[in-house]
Amino acid sequence: MRQYITLGVLLLCLSACKNSTIDEDIISSGTNTPPQEKQKIENLDKASYAKLAHIFLDNQTIASNQKTILIVFGANACSACQKLQDSIIDTPSLQKKLQEEVSPYYINISYTKNHTLEFELDSESKVLNTSALANLYGVNATPTLVFLTPSGKMLFAYPGFLMPKRFERTIDFFNDPNNTSLTQTQIAQKLIMLYEKEQI
Repeated sequence: MRQYITLGVLLLCLSACKNSTIDEDIISSGTNTPPQEKQKIENLDKASYAKLAHIFLDNQTIASNQKTILIVFGANACSACQKLQDSIIDTPSLQKKLQEEVSPYYINISYTKNHTLEFELDSESKVLNTSALANLYGVNATPTLVFLTPSGKMLFAYPGFLMPKRFERTIDFFNDPNNTSLTQTQIAQKLIMLYEKEQI
């Protein structure tokens, strides 16, 4: 009985392999995703900050537009990120400052996409995925607010929630050309002094 089963399996294999031509219809030549679906996939992260989409620029291309660059790194299920978003929504003066005085970008690190950087960096690549971009700026917690010069030089990374008044004054601080040549340690010291002086 065992011999018949073995013989049957052998014959089945030989008959299945009999045709040496390949049916092109059953082999995938890759995905043929329609452009609308590709766009939808690339923009999954936007749903996480949909209420602020009118303030933050499209993060597929990060450029200065001759202004200080602000990149807010957030994540899904991040209560401090939601608190930051709510504070921006509730503070019209902060919204105005973000729209007019910086080039603001919100990047949700829970999703992956490519970001084209339109400023000079130390690395050769101008296209980085979300994870590589977060690593470039040392993002270990969310939210993290990263301030860059218009040429892309990192000025400072602020991990955690930033209260609206403090947020506004921080933007003012980085828009002062005298502060863009300072080291990160000097920037941290000056910001602490500013926050203490203004009790914010």
